Amino acid sequence: MGFGMATHLLKSNFCVVGYDVYKPTLTRFVNAGGLIGNSPAETSKDVDILVVMVTNETQAESVLYGDLGAIAALPSGASIILSSTVSPAFVSQLERRLQMFTPALEIMI
Repeated sequence: MGFGMATHLLKSNFCVVGYDVYKPTLTRFVNAGGLIGNSPAETSKDVDILVVMVTNETQAESVLYGDLGAIAALPSGASIILSSTVSPAFVSQLERRLQMFTPALEIMI
């Protein structure tokens, strides 16, 4: 699903930087015209909007706060779009964490 969304954005002339743990997907993405990063942090360092499209809460937590996670690299004023199957409690907890440590970030669901 994330690959399809990302390549659709490329076709609409958006600059898209992607990351995936599955290396063949990264190769396909580069072949489609996308840019790639070596980690969520590297992918997030200069973005206005971060779209996280993973399966569940565990994966979302890893992308955002794990080793080389995105949160530490996001610039002030960036927005996060979390497009994953997560509970309302997870979203509330994530929003509190973001506001506590990075008040300029905005989360959209």
